[in-house]
Amino acid sequence: MSKPKVRPVCADEDAFARLKAELVAAFAAPESAYTFLDASMVIARNVCDYSEWKHVRPE
Repeated sequence: MSKPKVRPVCADEDAFARLKAELVAAFAAPESAYTFLDASMVIARNVCDYSEWKHVRPE
């Protein structure tokens, strides 16, 4: 009977450290740096001119 493969603890610790560093960087901005956005503002922000994408969009 063979033993099941177990991931080394250090790999989990490395992955957790990387995730923690990414989260710290993502939320590093002070609360005052954030601005209020409602749904219409998010939609308007994401509207783009698709004329530049003719090579991507089928005719």
